[in-house]
Amino acid sequence: MTSAGYGAVTPQARVAQQRLSALWNNIKTEPYTKIFRDGLNGFEVVSSWTAYKECEAATRELKMDANKETASILSHGDRFIAHCVFALARDKGIDLKQEGNAKEQAKLVAENLVKNFDKVESSYPATAFKNQKVQEKLKSIVLAELS
Repeated sequence: MTSAGYGAVTPQARVAQQRLSALWNNIKTEPYTKIFRDGLNGFEVVSSWTAYKECEAATRELKMDANKETASILSHGDRFIAHCVFALARDKGIDLKQEGNAKEQAKLVAENLVKNFDKVESSYPATAFKNQKVQEKLKSIVLAELS
């Protein structure tokens, strides 16, 4: 899957968010081909969606016991966390199809994100997770510590 909805917003993701029907205009060109690569099958889509939902559940659980500042980072960074989980899984060979792996990784990413959030220029989570440069910096910090 791409970063559409998982952190840094690509031009393709922006099109998807603004004009969903544009995805289906021509399935042989971007943005469709960028989101749905050749050879992608239904099992992979369902597995990825299941892993994403595990990431959401982990973030939701962490928010329940968090202070206001941490809850804000987790709320605004939920898709960023999932994006990092997928990147980490790809880089470290973690099988997200195995039940619980995505949730476990999401908790590690979320804890690391909260710990390192103050290392970026933006102090407001709502704006930080709309800024691609801030997200790229956060991603490199978070993934470097977890790799």
